[in-house]
Amino acid sequence: MSSVFPLNAVHAASFTARLLHRVAIYIPSAIKTFGRAVTWNEIISGMIRMQLLTDFLSHLEDKNHITGEIYKKVHLEGNMAINSDHPDPFKLVIDLLVSSYSIEQNTVDKALELVIANSSAISYLHMGRPETILIDTEERLKQQIVEVFGANKDKG
Repeated sequence: MSSVFPLNAVHAASFTARLLHRVAIYIPSAIKTFGRAVTWNEIISGMIRMQLLTDFLSHLEDKNHITGEIYKKVHLEGNMAINSDHPDPFKLVIDLLVSSYSIEQNTVDKALELVIANSSAISYLHMGRPETILIDTEERLKQQIVEVFGANKDKG
């Protein structure tokens, strides 16, 4: 993980804290939920999307387009969509803001455009080949070893 631009120290520290929380809490839960290993690419991509979502909703709240209560509800829905492999979590968030909270489509679209251009989320880069890094639980790895070597033992 790297950055191409200077980062605001507070934002970078928040991102790092979120990443540590994600490693400790999200990874075991995701492996259990998906029934498979997760890639480092999935972990970091989700983090970056969640950072952008936070920046987007914070901007809407700062401009008094949404309340703190709406922020919390939409943020939760957005994070759940991001972490559940929803095909387009930002479309879900935009649709929710427009249909459930009567925010004008044009307001939401302009806000998202502005936030994308100014968010620290666009500064982060994946270095190397993160899609090749697989993270799994110790129990699942042991089971896979037993399955592979048990199958080979029976063959010969």
